[in-house]
Amino acid sequence: MSEFTNGVLFLNKHLDEMNRLVPQFDAPEFVLSFAKDWSTLHSTAVPSYRNKFEDCKQIEYLIHQVNNKWSALLIEDSVLNFGYMTIRNWLENTAKIVPLLVFNYGEDHGWTYSLLVDGVIVSQVNINYEIEWYFAYSFLEAKYPHLAGDVYELFETEDIPSLYENIRKSTEYVQAVEKMYSDHHPEQFLVFDMSDEQINQLSDEISVGKFNESFESMQQQVNKFKKILQLEEVTWMSYRYFKKDQEEEE
Repeated sequence: MSEFTNGVLFLNKHLDEMNRLVPQFDAPEFVLSFAKDWSTLHSTAVPSYRNKFEDCKQIEYLIHQVNNKWSALLIEDSVLNFGYMTIRNWLENTAKIVPLLVFNYGEDHGWTYSLLVDGVIVSQVNINYEIEWYFAYSFLEAKYPHLAGDVYELFETEDIPSLYENIRKSTEYVQAVEKMYSDHHPEQFLVFDMSDEQINQLSDEISVGKFNESFESMQQQVNKFKKILQLEEVTWMSYRYFKKDQEEEE
């Protein structure tokens, strides 16, 4: 089973402020606003999914102290998404008081972070491990339209290693990889009491060069990111995992 980790990270010195701010998730008007966001974003989904939060009374969450520097706000799965304006507004308003690091890791798929300071995103990456596959799929579907939608048959039509090699040389691919890192600004992490050495490490390790160096280097970036920030414990961490552990202990 793949690991899926997500949460909102903040420094322990801001625990009191966060404990004061998170009860907003319990407010009926907040839940109603989020339910509308959910229904709108999933307007084409089956009714049971579109109306998932229709009768919801509160957004479930918990605060977990990660280590002696960091804590995490863990919100019920599928809620922590900038696509929901209710959640985005809460994150932006909260970040006017407390710097926030929104982190999401989907082991086989990639990872993202968004650093919010003074109410705006000041640094972010969106790393997609499957970017070559999507380029290949788009190419093959356009070349063999009669096989559109049939992934197995499409990937049997060409020599895939050669196709991937050509994709990596293309201008479109190079630009797409560069875009994933274009808003990564390591110096913004000074807000988390990091040293100049750590900032330099973030610059070197979370980069296009490391992504392109090798498959192993690409996948190790997220671990190096966590190590530099002293967040190694943020593994298999989400509201769902913690809730499941609590239920098993009862």
